[in-house]
Parts: sequence; structure tokens; C-alpha cells
Amino acid sequence: ISWPHAIEENSLIRWQAFILSSILMAGLALGIFALISAGVLIIKESAWGLAVVDLAGLLVCLVFLFGRRISFEIRAAGTLLGFYIIGIAVILSVGIMSGGPAWLFAFSVLAGVIMGKRAALAALLLNGVSLFTIGYLTATTSLGDGFPFFKSPQSMVAAGVNFMVLNAIAAVSVSALVRGLFHLIEKKENLAKRLIKERQQLMAIRKDLETQIRERKLAEKQLAHARKMESIGTLAGGIAHDFNNILYMILGNTELAMEDLG
Repeated sequence: ISWPHAIEENSLIRWQAFILSSILMAGLALGIFALISAGVLIIKESAWGLAVVDLAGLLVCLVFLFGRRISFEIRAAGTLLGFYIIGIAVILSVGIMSGGPAWLFAFSVLAGVIMGKRAALAALLLNGVSLFTIGYLTATTSLGDGFPFFKSPQSMVAAGVNFMVLNAIAAVSVSALVRGLFHLIEKKENLAKRLIKERQQLMAIRKDLETQIRERKLAEKQLAHARKMESIGTLAGGIAHDFNNILYMILGNTELAMEDLG
């Protein structure tokens, strides 16, 4: 599995790509199970559109997981759009009191986790417009005849408002939390890099100090040897001087003795 941004220095994008890959792998594994379990409902209710959407979602997961030339931004946007489409398809196929709103809820929350607070707000706006449109069509057209889940339009509006408020709180809070965690991770990584750099600098300083100590010891050894040779030279010079004095005395006495004998 190739992730273009997984090895970059930007830890935020790296962790977002990791989260996205986890979502896609979980979606691929659980989506197959969900499609099989919903098979009876699809056949009984003739919800072939829902089946097409589910199959398209699984195909998108495969492409985004194993595609090597797809950027992180396209993978993230495509995955989030898949959550939105599945949610709308479930609502239109089964009704508002189904798993569709949960998909829309996850759509906005994951938008905040993967792409940031602005994406979460955009997803919330799209959810609000979509639910308002579906609610309006349910209340004013024959679309609501198949979904008799609310006693009145007012109760439907109240349920929609409560859903959007909870969705907004969750999406914004989670996006802020994830952003803060990413900043903490980034600070930790920067601190680790600085510690490694300082450790390398200390090792270099230690190596320089060891080199200077060795050079100083060698210089001291050479100086001691030079002083020793100087002392030996001084001693040898003194002995030679004393020997010359004795020799001069012997030669002088010898000359005097020869003069006396002559």
C-alpha cells in the first residue's frame, strides 16, 4: 500500500494519511460483511440503488488503498464523499430512521479528523442542507408516505436540529482535539530531533576534547624528553669542563717536570 505523504517530514499529514488508511482498510473489511448482511433487505425492498452504492464504495476503497498515483487530498476527499453518498442513499432507500444519519454523522466528524476544522464545517453545512432538503420533500411530497416515522413536521424539524447540533459539537470538538494531539506529537518529534542534534554536537565536542588531551599529553611527553636531554647535555658539558681542567693541570705539571729533568 503506497501513501504519497506517509514518509514526509510533516507529521500532521503523515498521521492523517495513517488514519485514512485505517479507515479504508476497516471499510473494506466491514463493508463486505455489511453488504452480505444487508443482502436480504436489498432483495426484499428492491433497494438496488443501495447495493450499487455499497459496491461502488468497496471499489473506491480498493482503488484508494492500492493506487500509487493518487494524492492524499484526492483519497481523503473521495473517502469522505463516499460516506456522504452512502448516508444519503441509505436515507432515501430505507428512511430517515435508519443508519443513514450515522453515515452523515461520521462524514462530518471524519472530515474534521482527516482534513481539519474547515472541512468539518463544510461537511456540517452539506449535512444541514441535505437533511433540510430531504425533510422538506418528506413533508411536502409523496416521499414522506413511505417513511411514517414522525408524528408531525415539527417533530421532524426538532429531530433534525438536535442531530445537527450534536453533529456539530462532535465534529468541531474532535477536529480540535486531533489538531491538538498532532501539535503535541509534532513538538515531541521536534524535541527528539533537537536532542539528537545536541547529542551529536556533544559527541563531536567530546571527540575534540579527547584529541586535544592526546595532543597535550604528547606535547608534555616531548617537553619532558627535551628537558631530560637538556639536563644530560648540561651534565656532560660540566664533566667535560672539569676533565679539561684536570688534563690541563697534568699537562702543565708534566712540562714542568720535563724542564727540571732537562
